[in-house]
Amino acid sequence: MAVVPAEDPAAFLPLVRRCASAAPMAVRRLAAQALSPLVTAEGVPALVQELAQSLPQEGDPVRDNEV
Repeated sequence: MAVVPAEDPAAFLPLVRRCASAAPMAVRRLAAQALSPLVTAEGVPALVQELAQSLPQEGDPVRDNEV
């Protein structure tokens, strides 16, 4: 990801994405709700690509908290 100024809401994207893989389901749900307002329309394709690449590959062991 590109470096963004601290006052830009997109600066919180890495933190929110880390919360999205937390063990408690409530934290993951809140992270999912918080993610969409932080992503600009121009940033959606890149974010979707990053999320798709982070999915487990066929044959990889899968834990619920990693998906």
